[in-house]
Amino acid sequence: MKEEWWLDWTVSLSGEFVDVLWARLQVFDDLQAEVFDSDGRTIYCEDEAAAAIELMEDEYGRFESLDTEDEQELGIDLNRLQPPSVNKKEDLRILMNRPPA
Repeated sequence: MKEEWWLDWTVSLSGEFVDVLWARLQVFDDLQAEVFDSDGRTIYCEDEAAAAIELMEDEYGRFESLDTEDEQELGIDLNRLQPPSVNKKEDLRILMNRPPA
């Protein structure tokens, strides 16, 4: 199984990074995919590409794609920004909408 984290961030009118919304994309051995998002929805997709399209339509971006330019633009330390690390969806949902560390 493959797991990938995506995020959508909220920026205030003054340009400050104020909130992060996480989404988890999982790809299973049969190549089907599942997205669990910050609203607590589970979306089942035919494959990873379809799941990625779902996430991009909801304005999420791949966490691993953030770089130093994003770090400067958002005023965050990427080393301190970590996805939630709980397996049970009931517990994970609470951690999916967090202010940046």
